[in-house]
Amino acid sequence: GYICIPCSNSFVERWEIDEYQYRESHNVECFFKLLKDCRRIATRYDKLARRFLAFIHFASILMA
Repeated sequence: GYICIPCSNSFVERWEIDEYQYRESHNVECFFKLLKDCRRIATRYDKLARRFLAFIHFASILMA
């Protein structure tokens, strides 16, 4: 199988990576970073799970 994270350039023997999977996981990580920039999400002001999820949906719509 393929490995998702590429090895560094210092390795002599390089392994194969799945470029599509690596690109998609990078996009997901960047999305979570943007979400955590919202102070309300990072500090979890909303104690109820449904309100927290609703604000995540709202913030996602604003970012799109």
